[in-house]
Amino acid sequence: MAGLDTAPVVVDAEGQPAACAGSESFCVRLWQHMRIVAGGEARVCCAYLGKSVAQNGKPVSADHQSLMEIWNADTMRELRREMVAGRPIAGCEVCNAIDARGGVSFRTSDNAAWERDYFNDQRPTIDAMMTDAIASDFYLPKLPTTIEIEIGNICNLKCRMCSSFSSSRIAKDPVHRKWDGLQSAHYDDPEHDRHAGMVRRVGPIEKLFDEVTAETGSHVRSLYFLGGEPLMVREIPRLLERLVAAGRAQQISLLFISNGTMVPEWLTLASRFRRLDLAISVDGYGDQYEYIRYHGHWSKLAKNFGVFKQIPNVYPQVTTTIQVNNALHLTNLFRYLDSIEMGFTGYLLHTPGYLAVGALPSSIRRLAAARLKDYAEHDCHPRHRALVLSFAAEFEVGDHAGDPGRLRDFMLFTNDLDATRGQSIHHTDRELVELLGQAGYPWLQETLHAPVASVAQELRR
Repeated sequence: MAGLDTAPVVVDAEGQPAACAGSESFCVRLWQHMRIVAGGEARVCCAYLGKSVAQNGKPVSADHQSLMEIWNADTMRELRREMVAGRPIAGCEVCNAIDARGGVSFRTSDNAAWERDYFNDQRPTIDAMMTDAIASDFYLPKLPTTIEIEIGNICNLKCRMCSSFSSSRIAKDPVHRKWDGLQSAHYDDPEHDRHAGMVRRVGPIEKLFDEVTAETGSHVRSLYFLGGEPLMVREIPRLLERLVAAGRAQQISLLFISNGTMVPEWLTLASRFRRLDLAISVDGYGDQYEYIRYHGHWSKLAKNFGVFKQIPNVYPQVTTTIQVNNALHLTNLFRYLDSIEMGFTGYLLHTPGYLAVGALPSSIRRLAAARLKDYAEHDCHPRHRALVLSFAAEFEVGDHAGDPGRLRDFMLFTNDLDATRGQSIHHTDRELVELLGQAGYPWLQETLHAPVASVAQELRR
């Protein structure tokens, strides 16, 4: 694998790679986490930047390989070998960068959780798992603890930081779709018949049931669904009912990444499982939420928070995508969540680059960081303090005056969407517009894909 030959390989007395749990490259996900994307292909994980999982140089797929074959494909075994040898892994740049800045990456978080026995019923240590992998030439005989399934792009919202890959609404939006570079709309929708070429959902879900209920799936303890909007997918309740009938439900925890805009009746099945965690994606409070997550209604979402809390064995928590549109106002959301005793977590968006916080001038980022630190010091819930301070630290990285190219794209993108959605950043986030102007970036009155007259009209209004 390119770029992996710069570190020495640690070997034991017999010339085999020696396990080194302290390696900065080691990630428990290669031992305990599988990701199947909507088309049936496999990815190493959501943060991995390398190619899809392959066997004999060809990408694997749930259409043609079993989950066990995917789990032990060439890519997976080679990455395990490199990790045990302590070599840096090409493709893990996202976690490497977060760790280097003192943040908490997926890798460090998952490694720590495993050591704390999270989904670790049989209590194997990381050292023991690596030693066993060496003995079996990095072939793992059981499916992993967690299987992550992308169910496709069916969704009822058009969130600003999203794309047609994850939203069928964006796939049908002629302006927003152009910003994600996709020239054809591959989407599924309850109002449209399934047809060749759309993002595929059903196959991986059905295969998931077949193997999880078999003996080879006995180590599976968590099923993780994301989309799109998984609470809209009709195949999921059928899968859950079959797991209950097969006697597997009590051993399995469920996790859904949802926008929280609907409460399907089948969530009551949660009581039959080990637990059901609901990660509700929310990026702003009140008007700002509705601006970022278009078609969402804050009053309805706030009502649903209470409903989710009342469903037995459902554990809701908010997940926030931190981006240019909410960096200055995160504390409004966090304080509200504290007031209703709702836990939260979050992560910094990296793509598209024009929505990443790093595009902003350091003067704006420092102001956002100061607000977070003030909140952390004076009224943040203790369990969230370290997380909030880590966000502030991320904001303070670098001292540049802003990225002109990315900020121009941000303004064009914003104008395009405002013009076609009847929204206005000058109304929703006047402070950001003014601060950008003070930093030398006056707001553009141009569009790229939408009529410029619409923008001029919004500015006059």
